[in-house]
Amino acid sequence: MNGTAAPRARSGSPAPSCAAPGVTRAVLGELKQARRKMIAFSHRIRSLNGRRSIHGDTGPKLAAAGDDISKDLKTLRDSLHPARKQKVRLASP
Repeated sequence: MNGTAAPRARSGSPAPSCAAPGVTRAVLGELKQARRKMIAFSHRIRSLNGRRSIHGDTGPKLAAAGDDISKDLKTLRDSLHPARKQKVRLASP
């Protein structure tokens, strides 16, 4: 042959993103990084420089929205993480 190989037949398995029914460490890591970025965003908004450069009521609104998004990311990550799933406690009489 002249340096080209015949294409290999695809195996019956689907793409890696849909193959695993569970959540991979990479996905959990990306959620963690996204949360860290939202925390950093919130700190930048609340800093003295951020308060000076963002006028009016916009800064607190952005900070509150960032906190809500960060909380949602934490809830999502905790719900997907196998070791962090909260056990259901039965109410004792």
